[in-house]
Amino acid sequence: TGDVHLDQATARVDIDVTAAPDGAMKIAGPMAIDGGSGGIRSGDSFRLSYQGIGADFPDARIDLAPDGTALVEGRPEARFSGFALAAPVALEAAVAVATSKSLRVVSPAEGVLVEFHGGLALEDVAAPVNDDRRLRAQTTAFDLDAMRYDEEPSAAARLTSGIGMRAGGIRMEGKDAPPFPVRDGTVTLAGLDLALTAEGGVRRLALAPETGAVLEGEARGRPHHLTLGLDRLEITDLDPAVPDQLTQADIVLTVNERGRIELSERVKPFARPPEFVFDGSIRDLELPELSPYLAALIGLNAESGRFAAIGRATAENAKLKGVVDLDIQTLDLVAAAKKGRDPVVDLAGVPVDLAIALLENADRRIDVSLPFSGDLSSIEVDYCDVIRTALLGAVRLAVTGPLQGGKPGRATRLALGLGL
Repeated sequence: TGDVHLDQATARVDIDVTAAPDGAMKIAGPMAIDGGSGGIRSGDSFRLSYQGIGADFPDARIDLAPDGTALVEGRPEARFSGFALAAPVALEAAVAVATSKSLRVVSPAEGVLVEFHGGLALEDVAAPVNDDRRLRAQTTAFDLDAMRYDEEPSAAARLTSGIGMRAGGIRMEGKDAPPFPVRDGTVTLAGLDLALTAEGGVRRLALAPETGAVLEGEARGRPHHLTLGLDRLEITDLDPAVPDQLTQADIVLTVNERGRIELSERVKPFARPPEFVFDGSIRDLELPELSPYLAALIGLNAESGRFAAIGRATAENAKLKGVVDLDIQTLDLVAAAKKGRDPVVDLAGVPVDLAIALLENADRRIDVSLPFSGDLSSIEVDYCDVIRTALLGAVRLAVTGPLQGGKPGRATRLALGLGL
C-alpha cells in the first residue's frame, strides 16, 4: 500500500538502448528530472513529501535480464526543497541533498538486493519535541558506508551498514525552552545488523562495539564534552504481529570512559497489559560531567557527586513492582535558573539543600532504597508513566520520611493506588 507521486515533472534523457533477441536489454546514459511538489508513501511506516525536486543520474547503467532480473548501477544525486518526513519520525528541512558514491540494485523476479554508499545532507532542520517546542539544527548530515539490503523471496530481509551522523548549530525553540546542552554532535553507528521477518518485525538488531557518540556544547560560560561508547546493543524478536512473543534487549554503555550503564529487559511490549522483567545498573557516573544535561532535564546543576544505582522492575498480571537502590557520594546540586521556583520543591516537597541533608549520612553519602508499585490493568495505560509516577512517590517518601519520624536514608515500601 504505497505510492510515489510528482507534479509538473520535466525529464531530460540521453540514453542508449540495446536489446537482444532473448529479451535482455541494456540502458546507459545520463538521466535527469525536475519537478514540483511530490512524495513517497509506504503504508503508515514511511511518509515523505517535498515542495520541489531536482534529480540527476549522470552515469546510469541498467541491465534487464530475460528472467526479469534488473541490475542498476551508477551515482545518482537528488536535491529536495521543502523536505518533510512524517514517518517513521517527524523531521523537516529547508533543503535535503541525497548523494551516492556508488549504487547497485539487483532486482530478480523474487527478492531484491541493494548495495549503497552515499549520504544525506540537510539544511535548517527542525524536529518537534512536543506541542510547544522543537529541536533545530543548522546542518545535519548522514553518511552510509557499505549499506546492503538483501530481501529474500519470503520477504524476510537483512540490512547491514555503517552509519555516521553529524549535526551542528543545535538549539531548542519554543515556549519557555531552556538552553539546549548540545551545540554540535557526532554519532557513529558501527556495524549495524538488522534482520527483519517477512511481516516487518525485528528478528535481530545489533550494533558493533565501535558505536559511539561525541556531544559538545557550552553551559554556564564553559565548554563541555560528553563521550558515549556502546559496548553492546542487541535486540531480538520484536514483532507487533506476535504480541505474546518475548523480546530481549541488552545494552551496555560507557560514559566518558569511567561511567558504565548496563540495561537488560525481557518484555512482551505488545501484550496488553504488558509483561516485563527489567534489570539495570549504573556505576561511577560523575555528575558534574552531566550537569548541562541535568539542567535541561530537571533544572538542576551538579557541582559535585558520583552516582551509582541498581534497579529491578517486573510487570506480571497487570501489577508493577520494583525497587531502585541508590548510592550517591558528596552530592551538591544548585538550581540552574537564577530566578524562579526550586525544582526540587516540586519533585520532593522540600528545597534541594534540605532534601540532600535529610538523605545524606555522616560521610556525605546517600544510600537509599526506593521500592515502588503500580497498577497496569487499564489497556490505555502507558507503563512508562506508571513507573515515573511510582518513582516520584518513592522519592518524596524517602525525603520527607525523616520529617515524619521515619528512618533517614531508607524508604518504606510504597504502593500507589493510581486507579488505572
